[in-house]
Amino acid sequence: MKYTTKNWIDTANYDIKTAVAETRQTIKSIIRKYICNLASLGISIQKVILFGSYANGTFTKDSDIDIAVISNEFEKMRLWDKAKYLGRAARGIPYPIEAIGVSPSEFEKSRQGTLIDEVKRNGIEIQI
Repeated sequence: MKYTTKNWIDTANYDIKTAVAETRQTIKSIIRKYICNLASLGISIQKVILFGSYANGTFTKDSDIDIAVISNEFEKMRLWDKAKYLGRAARGIPYPIEAIGVSPSEFEKSRQGTLIDEVKRNGIEIQI
């Protein structure tokens, strides 16, 4: 009985680890598609950072994909215009993406306790 239970637990742990690894690859693939869409709109990207539940491992089937997109193009862009570009890039992607657009200077100058500070401290940079 102990051997069977141990095998079942080992199998379950393996399945969980495999599912998490596959989820990470899927999320990276979705983010890369999103970045390609942004690039096709004329936005060059310096850095992309995954944050929130997918970054800290607390995601559920209903979680959205939170990313910070750092681009020089966002430097002088109004908030509404950033939202337009970020929203257009999500078209055709069958997963909910919640993106924030940030210029490099905004990213570097973020104050403690802000969302950008949280992204800097706990986010995961996605290689693009």
